[in-house]
Amino acid sequence: MASENLDYGYAERFVKLGLWGKWNYSPGAINILFIQGATPRQEGAIPERINSNNNEPDKYNDTCVLARVNPQTKQKEIYASIGTSEPGEYYTTGPDANPQGAAHMCWGQHEMEPLQRSKDGRLALQGKGGKTRFWRDRRNQGTRYSQDVDEIPRTDAIGQWFHAMGTGDTIGKWSAGCVGPCGGYEGKAWQIFLGWLKDHAKDTPIILTLWGVEDFCEFSIAARHAYGPIRFDPTLRMGVRDMNDYGPVHHLQELLRDSHHNPGGIDGDWMGKTQNAFLEFQEANGLKPDGICGSKSWQKLKILVYGG
Repeated sequence: MASENLDYGYAERFVKLGLWGKWNYSPGAINILFIQGATPRQEGAIPERINSNNNEPDKYNDTCVLARVNPQTKQKEIYASIGTSEPGEYYTTGPDANPQGAAHMCWGQHEMEPLQRSKDGRLALQGKGGKTRFWRDRRNQGTRYSQDVDEIPRTDAIGQWFHAMGTGDTIGKWSAGCVGPCGGYEGKAWQIFLGWLKDHAKDTPIILTLWGVEDFCEFSIAARHAYGPIRFDPTLRMGVRDMNDYGPVHHLQELLRDSHHNPGGIDGDWMGKTQNAFLEFQEANGLKPDGICGSKSWQKLKILVYGG
């Protein structure tokens, strides 16, 4: 059992320490971690044993980690599966491609709730309150050049944001902006998740975290070489919002404010005003105004505020 706890702890540390995010320990609460651009070396493998990839479109090439504390035994449980966090070819270049661009769930944390789909009665998850945050791939090239971010309400036709995906090699019609494990409705990962939903009390949260493999690897290196507290700043961009009062977007907004670039408030939500302030900061400091807060932007902000 000790090795299982260690595996659970690895995913937990990445979310809590690497992403400054929320991880719920309440018995029956479900934590879902998607690592974009990496796959487990084998189904059910421990989360740190993943292989990075080129993240080609229309492929199951992401890692889906399910984790919880069993409400009966109080033991920590975890399962890692191959999955996807991107839309299939049918909805990007096929006959039903959205003219506004395919929807991609924004990196960050999303609180979810169970949904019984009207079309087939199957269970899925939707964003709590019926909304989840997405960005639109205006050119359908799989690259986020656009800064547009939408809150997409659930309808009967769209809105199952976490569900079982197909069993083939390609995503095809299985995703129009949703995320989920590969293997179909009879697959092991989905069956485990359904079993957990039966134990899930309505007052306990389901938290879905989506992030990229680059930060997962960088955090792994930082954690491996840390002699004291792990100091890590995750990659941020428009659409990310904190689920707590000490998250990285709060910190970014404080640095922007203190470097005289007004983010419009310290609310932990990177939307329009924070976006304008960040682009202004990048342009004023000789950085590429790409709207991505990576290592160079973090370093420059800290130098401006704290000194060299």
